[in-house]
Amino acid sequence: MGIAAADVIGGILAYGAMVVTFYLFNGAFAVRVLDFLLLVGLFIVSLSMTRRSMRPNAAGYRFSRIAVSLYCGLLTFVAIFSIVSLFIVRTQ
Repeated sequence: MGIAAADVIGGILAYGAMVVTFYLFNGAFAVRVLDFLLLVGLFIVSLSMTRRSMRPNAAGYRFSRIAVSLYCGLLTFVAIFSIVSLFIVRTQ
């Protein structure tokens, strides 16, 4: 569950930085590129955490492994969705 806690904090910090820069600079192209790089980093980290949490360990905490894998997998999906919507959604 410590992996999930680190993933939650990392997701909050990455999405917070993305939202603040996106709305502060009104979605300029350079800011979209910066947000894209933040989301790619979040995708890579959450994907590796998903893979790491799915490995069986000697202690056998099955429920916490499933919960962490589910959360990290959902964060990976949200990062992909945000990358796609970053360049599709237009600002006014």
